[in-house]
Amino acid sequence: MRTFLKFFSCVSLVLVAVGLLTGLFDLDAVWAFLFGSGGVNLCAAGAVAGIVGPGTSTEGGVTHQSTEEDNGEIHELDLDEVVVKVRPSETPMDTLMRELKNSRETKSIQTGGWEIGTRDVEDKVTVELTGTSDVHDITVGKKNMWVKDDTLLVPEVKGGDGKPLMLYILGKDNTNSRLNVIAANPVENKIPNIPANAILLRLGTAKSETDAQTTPFAMQPTPRYNFCQIHMCQVEESVVENLAKKKVAMDFSTYKEQTMWDWKRAMEYTNLFGVASVITNPNDNKLVYTSDGIWNQVDKAWEFDPSKAFDKATYVNMTKYIFSDNNGSERKILFSGDDLIERMSDVTEFQQQIKPENVEIVHGIRFQRIVTNFGELLVKSHKLFRGGFADNGLVLDMSYITKDVYEPLHTKVLNLDDSGQKRVMAHRMIEHYCLYAENLPTHCKIRKKA
Repeated sequence: MRTFLKFFSCVSLVLVAVGLLTGLFDLDAVWAFLFGSGGVNLCAAGAVAGIVGPGTSTEGGVTHQSTEEDNGEIHELDLDEVVVKVRPSETPMDTLMRELKNSRETKSIQTGGWEIGTRDVEDKVTVELTGTSDVHDITVGKKNMWVKDDTLLVPEVKGGDGKPLMLYILGKDNTNSRLNVIAANPVENKIPNIPANAILLRLGTAKSETDAQTTPFAMQPTPRYNFCQIHMCQVEESVVENLAKKKVAMDFSTYKEQTMWDWKRAMEYTNLFGVASVITNPNDNKLVYTSDGIWNQVDKAWEFDPSKAFDKATYVNMTKYIFSDNNGSERKILFSGDDLIERMSDVTEFQQQIKPENVEIVHGIRFQRIVTNFGELLVKSHKLFRGGFADNGLVLDMSYITKDVYEPLHTKVLNLDDSGQKRVMAHRMIEHYCLYAENLPTHCKIRKKA
């Protein structure tokens, strides 16, 4: 009987060993088979037997604290594998230009256009006139807008019939910017006093019955230029890094996207505030062209006193100025710094319209629609209006903003590994262009007085 038991025990041990090696049994099952269901404390057995090889012993049960103290790398950190990409709305100008597709191809790095204005209809008297006769010379500010036989109205001065004073131009002295005029409705056969800065409105030309000719008038176009700037970005990742297993989902596509967004934001700054120039690099004598941003192209500006409260009268004056003296759209975009929006928010009329129902989404960009007595403004807080621009704004009539493209947006795979230059994956992106503001009086800068 003993011989049988010994034989059975040896066979059992052999079978268990084979099962462990081949994976037929798990460790818990083997332990129960050998020592019974009561089991033996592994840690205690190990402690009694002593530790062989690397590792440390732990008295008592295994706890989270003990494993952290013994080996801080035993636990996996619960980090989301997805990298959250921060995508603030920082490039609305770039987005609008791509969506509106108001672009044109140019064959020259120096680009632009010819512009021609219109004959003005408003002027001012620069020197006070004290009337003592029916014919007088009046000094004006814009001598080139007047010609002989024009009629003009002085709305602030009454004529002898109680209507606004109207004058007729008998002649013109270009040297001294004077108009020789006679009153159509004099006061006691004299031209009444006309104060300095009185507004003059140009009316129609009046001719006598036998006149067969008039003074010709023509406007000559003048050129304006901008330079197309090469915007380039490149992303690289080494072949070794690309093969490495990563804890987070950072791959070559992610690096490309990050680079592209930074590239777009930098282009947005150029589109807004860049300065046109041709720079000679002193290191290699190569020419580098830079573009004028829209801010530096627009010459019409409304200024406010930062030391005074931004009240209703200031707000009305601002909106009036934005939409006056131009033939632009009655709906314009206002890119504004946060400080300027804060100032305008002190005005009840502005604050009352900052409501969810007045939000308008234009090509994926969120605008606040503000209705004034002079036109509509789509207001966008532009996060790149920082520093000295935080208290400024830029009003744009997007119908008169064009994108002059020398080289359209394109990408290229650089085979740097195949050519033996370096073991990297590389992509390059280029866009060669500039923005050009047309019909300048339709746009307006808002800024603090210096």
